[in-house]
Amino acid sequence: MSAACPSCGVGVVPGMVRCPKCGAGLPRSTRAATNIEGGTALPTAGAFPFVPVVIGGAAVVAFVAFLTLGGASTAPVAEADAGADVEDTKDVAAPVTTVEAPTAPTQPSRAAVDPGPAIRTIESGLRREKLWGTVTIEGDRVDVRSGGCEDAAMAPVLDRAAPGLHEAGLTSLRCLEQGGRIVFERGL
Repeated sequence: MSAACPSCGVGVVPGMVRCPKCGAGLPRSTRAATNIEGGTALPTAGAFPFVPVVIGGAAVVAFVAFLTLGGASTAPVAEADAGADVEDTKDVAAPVTTVEAPTAPTQPSRAAVDPGPAIRTIESGLRREKLWGTVTIEGDRVDVRSGGCEDAAMAPVLDRAAPGLHEAGLTSLRCLEQGGRIVFERGL
């Protein structure tokens, strides 16, 4: 479909606003939206998007129904099921069996005293004497891992913490090099 300029008569493509030859404004009828292969069509005025509005409205209604009915419908069903099970089992006598729990092997119990303060005493003493190391508890034994186990300042640090470790139920103390070699072990 082609149109002509009313001023000069040159053929124009529908949708053009001005004539390419004389520059005169083209009437609206020549600018109407058309489907031309490869061309650009102007949108028609007044088209309302009914389908997206209807789908969105249905989604909102479904969501509100889910929120209001979803939580309320599960509680009565659960209560009804629980009541049915209780009623069914009232008439049946269950056999009584006694099961004794196996006894756990006894382990040496530690006293109720927390070894934490004594451990912190060792750690702060190691820092103060620059004997950097770590302190761990392995069962009823305390392991001090430090490169300064043979240093003369190590014994006083451990002696200050020994009473607290003994009260916590720990029985021995080892000093190990960083590589794992035991330098000495003593009782608490």
